[in-house]
Amino acid sequence: MKHIVKTRIKALALILALCVSAIPMHAFATTPETHVAVQEDVNTPTVTIIKISDDVTMEDEASTRESKTYVDRNGTLAPGEYISGTFTLSGWFGIGNEFTVIAGAGNTGGSLGFSLAAAYYTIPCNGSAQIITRESGWSAGTYSYSINNPTSNTTGYALKIFKP
Repeated sequence: MKHIVKTRIKALALILALCVSAIPMHAFATTPETHVAVQEDVNTPTVTIIKISDDVTMEDEASTRESKTYVDRNGTLAPGEYISGTFTLSGWFGIGNEFTVIAGAGNTGGSLGFSLAAAYYTIPCNGSAQIITRESGWSAGTYSYSINNPTSNTTGYALKIFKP
């Protein structure tokens, strides 16, 4: 009997350890680092989310109340400079963790580099904002992002990460 109890306790401890080890742990900076050059003649694009319709059904009302902005930044980056930061998702097991990334860069040609967790995207420097990615099902945690300027020009940028 004693052997059966010990075996079951060991199995329970192993299962609990596996569950805890499956939860992602991210070691990112807690405050955003900023390395921004100031230049008045750079055209910084503006990212604006526009309400398309006043027709909100009962199903849409809950999602409208839940909308949230995680990141809303803009500024300028000199050649070789970057900005970085973090945002936190709170829904466990990916439930409710949906977000959209919209970004734009000034009219200087080339492109800026945008990193989100382990993914890398390019932001064309054409003066218009565009959807970079739409994500869903991410687990709870703190995720990092950064924008770098590999071009030879000081470039304006705008970045918005929000829950639709």
